[in-house]
Amino acid sequence: MIVTGYVDDIRIYLNNAAAAVIPLKVGGGTRLKILELFSMGVPVISTEIGAEGINAENNKDLLIGTDDKDFADKIIKVLKNKSCRNAFGKRKSGR
Repeated sequence: MIVTGYVDDIRIYLNNAAAAVIPLKVGGGTRLKILELFSMGVPVISTEIGAEGINAENNKDLLIGTDDKDFADKIIKVLKNKSCRNAFGKRKSGR
């Protein structure tokens, strides 16, 4: 794993991402990062709270884990299954 800290342009990293994980259990405000991830075609796995306020459908636009085990299972599914990754990323970016 590589931890970069601040980067000038996150798009370089998003283009190479297999998935984005949004593990929020509490929160507020707008989830702009999810919209940014959608625009880049990056598959998103989130908790229900992490996806609150986003007009997206579970199992169509993103994956929502309902508990810790389900969340982890969905992350593993996306990372291990290229066709699953493509199903959630291709629609938005054409990849």
